[in-house]
Amino acid sequence: MPCEWCDEPFSFCRGCEPGRCYCSEKCSLQARRECVRKARKKYRRSPEGREQHRDEEAERRELRRAQRVGDHRCEAQEGPLQVAAEQIVAEADDAPRRTEEVDWLLVVWPGLLAMAERLLGERVACPFCGCTGRVARVVELDAWRRGKGGQGRESG
Repeated sequence: MPCEWCDEPFSFCRGCEPGRCYCSEKCSLQARRECVRKARKKYRRSPEGREQHRDEEAERRELRRAQRVGDHRCEAQEGPLQVAAEQIVAEADDAPRRTEEVDWLLVVWPGLLAMAERLLGERVACPFCGCTGRVARVVELDAWRRGKGGQGRESG
């Protein structure tokens, strides 16, 4: 009798193995996978299958969107703006310090522009090199990314 998957002839005992259709476990597994693939394809064409697929894809896209790294927009919030750089410099006593004063261009998320403008003229420090100075200009991140770093929205 030929195998239903590969058409190779094989021998078996109908008394011990009634209903055997495949010559080996490999052919049986491949036939099973093909059967499942066809059933899945048929189900996906049905209205219920399309709905399930739509829901699964929406969930997958939402998960991918949540995993993305990049421009995570922040909503404007009430309350004081925290400047962590000042705290880090104060805590890192062994960090190298520069003595020259510089004018700072503060680049902020679009939702935080109004709060960041309150820092104009305030003294800030770099958490890495210790360079200090006053905030001279506040620019939205989008404008800065477009290459308008120095020509962005000026405040004050």
